[in-house]
Amino acid sequence: MLSPSLSYHCCFFFLGYTFPLAALIAVSTFWQIIYKSAMELAGVDAFDSIAVGDSLHHDIKGANAVGIWSAFITGGIHATELGVNSFGEEAALSSVQALASKYDAYPSFVLPSFTW
Repeated sequence: MLSPSLSYHCCFFFLGYTFPLAALIAVSTFWQIIYKSAMELAGVDAFDSIAVGDSLHHDIKGANAVGIWSAFITGGIHATELGVNSFGEEAALSSVQALASKYDAYPSFVLPSFTW
């Protein structure tokens, strides 16, 4: 669990792009470029970075590819798959582990929700 006393640089990317199916083949490389560019812009390395997102396939797998910390938000796009029915409800650990294995994407931390 992240401690509020620790200083982390959080990089959030909300991209409103739709990718054609062929482009999904290069998704891992795409996220590596995004996260590495963000770290360079912020002047930090992988240890001082964290990706926060609700997509195992994009946010978390991208973070895994670059070697940065990640926080998976279970109340997002995977909520139904995880059996989450309301905001802030915690997903069962076994469900999170099974879904992470399905997507081959492993978060450092798991949170039920995230509010800015």
